[in-house]
Amino acid sequence: MKLQGKTILLTGGTDGIGLRLARQLRGKDGSLIVTGRTPDRIAAAEGEGFAVIPADLASPAGIEAVMTGLNGRAIDVLINNAGMGAAHDYRLGAPDPLDD
Repeated sequence: MKLQGKTILLTGGTDGIGLRLARQLRGKDGSLIVTGRTPDRIAAAEGEGFAVIPADLASPAGIEAVMTGLNGRAIDVLINNAGMGAAHDYRLGAPDPLDD
């Protein structure tokens, strides 16, 4: 995929797989925006030169923060990477999504 001149929004781009993806996309001549929710990781990503929108996408307020942070910019590519790790033994069955 040619990314030159494209605006890319990468959710969860301040840590883990998302940060590694961001580092790979950095040199593709597109405009990359990442989201993250942890202040120290946001600061580190900004320190690497990434445009970051602070947002916890688990809440409507986080989604609104992304929309506000985009400030009307159109997104050409969305990489929806934000997620959360949880310990669960799937051999015991599916997790209960309502169980914290």
